[in-house]
Amino acid sequence: MFQDKDFLVYTEIKSTRRDANRAQYADEVAKAVVDMIAKYKMEKKVFVNSFDAFTTAAVKKYNPNLAVGTFFYLGEFAEGYDSKKEYGELPNLSKCLRVMPNGPNFTENLLMTGAVLRAYQGAFFDMDYNMYPRFMKEISLSGLSKYYGNPPSAGAWTIYKMTLPEEELKATDALINQMVGWGLHRLITDDTDRVAKLLGRYDSGSQPSSQFFSISLLLVISAIVKLLTE
Repeated sequence: MFQDKDFLVYTEIKSTRRDANRAQYADEVAKAVVDMIAKYKMEKKVFVNSFDAFTTAAVKKYNPNLAVGTFFYLGEFAEGYDSKKEYGELPNLSKCLRVMPNGPNFTENLLMTGAVLRAYQGAFFDMDYNMYPRFMKEISLSGLSKYYGNPPSAGAWTIYKMTLPEEELKATDALINQMVGWGLHRLITDDTDRVAKLLGRYDSGSQPSSQFFSISLLLVISAIVKLLTE
């Protein structure tokens, strides 16, 4: 259906499981998603992300040619967050585990050095848009090239959340222009029309330009496992 269309499909795999079977569960879901992408010959049209790094690592294991990423969110940088519990069992992070203290500094090290992406050959990260003003005071995206090898592909989420009042939506406009100036590649939003209008990316007064048409494919974990792995 999408193979010949001029856009990419951003696929977020939803996951909340954090019990002893987390890795197995992530593996099963990742296999189901990879098989579905292959079934519809969408390997060159899809990139995959998840808040569960084990899931994206498993996607990469089953198809090394797929582009996968990671999310960073505010809670990971808060005091008391158990970063090593979240990331500690990922392959190739043993050095980080030895030298970095637990907590928000550990997560920040993963972000600044690109270590979590390198652990499973990830291609991009998407971060809570509220974090960028502080983050950009410390280092630019081009400044991360020292660790990432190239300026990383960075995005921001979730802009213009449906739950925000109009005053806060308007206050977000200036920040969006800043993020574009900082070199972000993706703006993940609940209101694609509003973002397209702000950035002047409409072909006409009513429809967004096709090159900025975006689809967020939200996959409910239990449904995928039930429907695709039976």
